Amino acid sequence: MKWGGILRCGGQLQAVDIDNSDIVTRSLVAFGTQNGRHAWDPFGVWCAGYACGKINRLGFKRVNIAIDTETGRNTFTDAADGKHFVIYRLCDDDNYYNTMMDHLLIRKAKL
Repeated sequence: MKWGGILRCGGQLQAVDIDNSDIVTRSLVAFGTQNGRHAWDPFGVWCAGYACGKINRLGFKRVNIAIDTETGRNTFTDAADGKHFVIYRLCDDDNYYNTMMDHLLIRKAKL
């Protein structure tokens, strides 16, 4: 599940905010991400704000997580009685998720 590399947010906001009037646009430019940024954390926040289901194209399942203390690598194992949950995408259209995240940024910026 390496979605952060293929999911990006902020690019559509920057295309609309040509005057760089929004603080998010200015921060993206300041950090050298003029075309948006990888969306690991923003995708997690976006998912947390919506109920999982077909309408949002998000699913969830129970898992157990193991962390390799040497490398920090996380391993998720499906488990009906798992202690954790993982959210996953129900469609392969990266653009859908990118657009949904940027739509919220643009609406917040009132552009």
